[in-house]
Amino acid sequence: MEHGSRGIASSMFDHIIAYLVRMKESGRPSDVAFAKSASKSIMDALGRDSLSSMVDFLPSLPSLFDGIFNYHKSSGNTTSMQAAEYLNHQYIDSLTKILDAVLELDRFIMILADDL
Repeated sequence: MEHGSRGIASSMFDHIIAYLVRMKESGRPSDVAFAKSASKSIMDALGRDSLSSMVDFLPSLPSLFDGIFNYHKSSGNTTSMQAAEYLNHQYIDSLTKILDAVLELDRFIMILADDL
């Protein structure tokens, strides 16, 4: 069974991605420019493969990045516990890189979480 904090974290980070999507689609030049800059920074930090593996956790990613979809399937060579541990590590590492990429653009993000 998955810990509830993973769903909370996914929701928070997907909200950030969805916000960037709204900026991208707003038509306001400053918002579009920032969304483009943030998207490039995120892509540079993670790469297409890592972003694709995050789609299940961050469903707004395909709206921000054209051609991003989850094509990663389990190879069947590891136990489910090993796979879960690896995915959890990859998930945390990727979320950290997304946060770093946005913060490097001098935008602040406030995250409030209770009882994680």
